[in-house]
Amino acid sequence: MLCGAQLDGFELAFLTQRGTVVPYFEKFGEVIAVRGLSQFDHGKYSFYRGLRWLILLREIFYLPYSLIGVLRAKIRLKRVDVIHLNDFVGLIPLFFASILFDAKVVIHVRSLVNHDASLYRTRFINKVLGKKAVSVICIDETVRRTIDKNINAKIIHNGLNFSAKPVTTGASSSTALKVGFVGNLLRQKGILDLAEAAAHLKAMGKPCEFFIYGDAIKKSSGLVSVLLQAAGLRQDVKQELIALIKKSSLESNFHFMGFSNDLRKVYESIDVVCFPSHLDAPGRPVLEAACFSKPAIVAVTNPTPDTLIHGVTGLAFESRSVNGLVDAILTLHQDRGLLERMGSAAKSLANEKYDQRVNSMRVLALYESLILKEDLK
Repeated sequence: MLCGAQLDGFELAFLTQRGTVVPYFEKFGEVIAVRGLSQFDHGKYSFYRGLRWLILLREIFYLPYSLIGVLRAKIRLKRVDVIHLNDFVGLIPLFFASILFDAKVVIHVRSLVNHDASLYRTRFINKVLGKKAVSVICIDETVRRTIDKNINAKIIHNGLNFSAKPVTTGASSSTALKVGFVGNLLRQKGILDLAEAAAHLKAMGKPCEFFIYGDAIKKSSGLVSVLLQAAGLRQDVKQELIALIKKSSLESNFHFMGFSNDLRKVYESIDVVCFPSHLDAPGRPVLEAACFSKPAIVAVTNPTPDTLIHGVTGLAFESRSVNGLVDAILTLHQDRGLLERMGSAAKSLANEKYDQRVNSMRVLALYESLILKEDLK
């Protein structure tokens, strides 16, 4: 995002990839959309190693489009006062923009950074965060602890702009627990772990229903896509998931709901959201569920209290542990009172930390302070 200051507020412009997000951004300002923007992913899970280095072929392919996008922004906007990078992986477009624009840089860190200090890439990213950005924003404490502790980073949580009345289950442990999964059907999302857990629960005679809100990601074409597929780097596991479900005769237990923009419908149809990701971090569905007074079962080690309080707003278990996932689901299956208490506590946490209006105003105040400092020079 590129911001130009005006006396009565801010004029917004967005540099982004083409896609469904473009019409949404157009509601707020000018949009410069290109075929792709190069990324350099040094996430905790997705950092480059072995065959994953092949993914850089895609980013190299997008380099010209990244440069073209920044050049278009320069021609159309002339100047900007603040450049807001939406996640640290966009350092390549930021490099081009920093050459053409004399602007304050705000870097939003939304995903876990690989904090292996023995890697030059880790040290480089921390150096950029510490030197290039006038302000670093982390979306929660979990993300904050993956970047250098000496970086002066602010915590500004994500938020949702709606409220929902608490929905209690009112059901006994003899009825099926409704477990929700929200996200793409990718290996790293832990969807196969959920299918294995479902098989164990069925064998134990514990009825559960699984509502899957998501689908396989759209397959891309071209040489890069072929190479990634050949190297086994594609994460789409929908067919493998379906095979597991059939093998365990779980067809009647799994409900594939597809993608849905009606969050109220999604979370009011389940008792608990399950986020068995391999990324060792709570995701957005945990926040969304909390807004609807629904607890979460999350694969995360040492969760931070601003995202998940183990035993209070939900249950944490070790990533990739099917047994841990089974135990967590079984706990809420057998104790519906605990399920409701956790849902209420999750709602309170969401109200305290994830009020979209409050958090948006904090970002706006940051922009204003940067412009004010510039005006006082």
